[in-house]
Amino acid sequence: EISGLFTRDPSPRMAVGLAISTDLPERSAFVCQNKQINQLLAVTRRTFRSNYHSYPEDCPAREKSGWLGDAQWCAPLWLYHFESDLALEKYADDIMESYDVYGEFPMVSPGRRPCGKATPLWGQAIVQIPYQLWKIRGRENALKKAYPYMRAWLDDEQGRFIGGLPVEGLGDWLPPVGNESPLRVPVEQACALGIYEAAKQMEEIGYEVKVGRGDARLKPSLVTT
Repeated sequence: EISGLFTRDPSPRMAVGLAISTDLPERSAFVCQNKQINQLLAVTRRTFRSNYHSYPEDCPAREKSGWLGDAQWCAPLWLYHFESDLALEKYADDIMESYDVYGEFPMVSPGRRPCGKATPLWGQAIVQIPYQLWKIRGRENALKKAYPYMRAWLDDEQGRFIGGLPVEGLGDWLPPVGNESPLRVPVEQACALGIYEAAKQMEEIGYEVKVGRGDARLKPSLVTT
């Protein structure tokens, strides 16, 4: 937004834009002979930078909120392309702190507006982000710290099932075919697949990492002992 101009025909040369983002060094590089692939990679990196200002955002122009869904699906990209281990650990801490404050996982953390309780594929961020930190970067301590919260989320989701399936959520939000298209994956199926994926990841963690089963800070009703 530019304000304070008193001419009817402002020139583009009257303003200078400055791209600002968290200074995360690049971890990897890739170049090939296909110009379209190179351009796609450049756009991807630029999109990441424009959406990271101390925490992952949903967009750089409007809300600038830490939506959990946007963050978890991009976590592998960040970890492969940028030195973002500590930044994502900090974001996982934000999600856990939100739980400690509100007693549930919100859709947004940190939040710039009310957002309500996380739907399945958004709350899954508390599983996906620590899991990816562990699988890609070997950050086992971050996984151990988050594990009680991961259990609390999964137990809570199971408590919302009807007939063995989740019945609410955003599902595959904004798919290429459009939300109203019959080709869109039904919300129940999309959410069930996400919860199944998280459960399998937690099973893998249970086999390979020594993790605690509870935490005094969590709601007792949400922790399986």
